[in-house]
Amino acid sequence: MKDGTAKRYYKKIKTTFSGVNNTDKFAKQFINLINSSDNEMYHKERLERRLFSDKWLDPIEDVIPVIDKITRNPRETLRKFQEVLPVERAKKTDTDTIKHLAANTQFIREINEDGDVTPSKVLTSRHDSSIDTYENRFLMSLIKKLHMYLGYRSKIIVEKMHSDYVHSLNVTSKIKWHNTEIDYDINLNIRKQVKIDSIASQNQKLLDRVTEVRKGISSLMLSPFMKEMSGYLEVKPPIMKTNILMKNIDFKQCYDLWLNLERVDKIDYEVDGFDRNLLEDKENRENIKNTMMVMYASMVNIQESDIGVVNGLPYNYFREKKLKVLDYVDTEKHLEAGSYVIENHHLNQYFLEQMRSKSENDYKSLLESGDSEQESIRKVYENLQEIADNAFINFLNHQFNPENKKTIEEKIEMQMIILEYYRDIGKAKREKNKEFREMKSTANEILNDYKAQLREKKAAIRAAEKAEEEKIRLENLPTLEIKAREERIKNQKIAECQKILDDAKKARMRKKKIKKNKNK
Repeated sequence: MKDGTAKRYYKKIKTTFSGVNNTDKFAKQFINLINSSDNEMYHKERLERRLFSDKWLDPIEDVIPVIDKITRNPRETLRKFQEVLPVERAKKTDTDTIKHLAANTQFIREINEDGDVTPSKVLTSRHDSSIDTYENRFLMSLIKKLHMYLGYRSKIIVEKMHSDYVHSLNVTSKIKWHNTEIDYDINLNIRKQVKIDSIASQNQKLLDRVTEVRKGISSLMLSPFMKEMSGYLEVKPPIMKTNILMKNIDFKQCYDLWLNLERVDKIDYEVDGFDRNLLEDKENRENIKNTMMVMYASMVNIQESDIGVVNGLPYNYFREKKLKVLDYVDTEKHLEAGSYVIENHHLNQYFLEQMRSKSENDYKSLLESGDSEQESIRKVYENLQEIADNAFINFLNHQFNPENKKTIEEKIEMQMIILEYYRDIGKAKREKNKEFREMKSTANEILNDYKAQLREKKAAIRAAEKAEEEKIRLENLPTLEIKAREERIKNQKIAECQKILDDAKKARMRKKKIKKNKNK
């Protein structure tokens, strides 16, 4: 519907009202009745404009080029892959090959008179590069997080960027005439969004910036890096503070952006408002009275019989009462500066950082007061657990309070519900304790792994020391003795290999004999 059509219609009926009201007795009498009655009117138009803050966008714009640079040349790690292949296909051998062949003699094809061993299969190793690193998975998760983060905010800005125009009319009137009472309670509101102010232009600039950043994020989402990382898991808080994330300048910026995204979970805006009291216009007040008169006449027109002022009662003069012009009505709702909450972070990295900082301060205070490290850690855990339990109890008591119920039956029913919730929480705690025991078991496995690594390290050091000692000893032996020793070692190897061949021959003979007996 075009705005001009309503105005043209109004001009037509205005001419009719002017002529009829000057000549018709009912019109004159009813207008006098309205003027002499208690009337309250509110008629205003308002223009309210939101101005969205752009502070949250600045750090994202700064880091996008950094992310792009890192993802173009992602960090890689070398991984060792081993497999047993026919000797003809083996390209590279190492010490693992010799160890494997010594432990798997079935892969020895022959040993010649000189003691040279010819295997049929050997263990071969190869190293392939992989981008499956924690830092790369962190980048993948950050890009996806930014994609959703900007999408939500863009949607809010598009929906709320323009100004709201509100046109409100409220009329309350009580008219009495002999045994007739006429009560008016009229509410009419017209709302629409307009695009004619400078605030919308500023919001549009913000939206354009967001759109440009989203294009950059979309490019990253379709990049070769994201395609290669598609099969890997995303990271979840708490984020591991690896040396690369903390010490590499580019990765540190990305980590700080992650914290900022979780810290800023809303989009703020300010509001400018303008209003105009339309009842200051005398012609407008008369138009409202004409509307009231037409409404009454329309209702009387369908009654079975005329009553009141339309039943031929004489025309009398009434003293006109002053119209009460209201500046505010209960139904009037103005915008207030605030923010739209986008994300609801139940547990995020920023929250964990804050709780960790508090726990560290508590831990230091306990140590300074004379508690042992073990006792301090236990108290820190108990404090955190107490915070969580008290917060939940406070919520439960506020949300389900039996005292708010009127009858004793309702109070009993509510208390039974609370008791059932406590049972559920007890069950959840038991399951959580089971999870805690699993975490303890995992920690113990990690400890055993570290100990095994330490044992291997010490063994390697001892082996290196023995090798060095043997090298020094051999260097000090006379040349003939060295040759004699080498000859003994060679003969020993030949004897070992010969024994292996003899054993294999005996095994074949036994198999042939068994097969021959079966055929008989």
